[in-house]
Amino acid sequence: MRPPRDPEEPDKLRQAFAETVAEILGIEPGEVRPEKTWDELDADSLALTEISLILDDAFGIRLPDVDPADMQTVGDALALVERAVADRAASTGSKPA
Repeated sequence: MRPPRDPEEPDKLRQAFAETVAEILGIEPGEVRPEKTWDELDADSLALTEISLILDDAFGIRLPDVDPADMQTVGDALALVERAVADRAASTGSKPA
C-alpha cells in the first residue's frame, strides 16, 4: 500500500483512506462512504484489524485501541485517522491542513 503524498491535506487523506479500505475489502473506493457501516461493507473483525494495521503504516500513525461499539461506521474510523494524523502533525511541528 502506498502512503499518501501529503496526508495532512484532508481530501488526499480521505482518498487514501478510501483506497486503502477498498483494496483490503475488495470493493470500489466509491463504496467507502462515511455513513456506511462495517457490516454493510462485509468487513469482519479480521478485516478491521488488517485495515487498522495498514492505516497505521500508510499514514505513519498509531491508531489507539477502541471499543468496536464505538467504531460502527466508516466515518467513525476516518475521524480517528484524521485525529491521529493531526496529533502527529502537532507533535512534529508540521502544519495540519
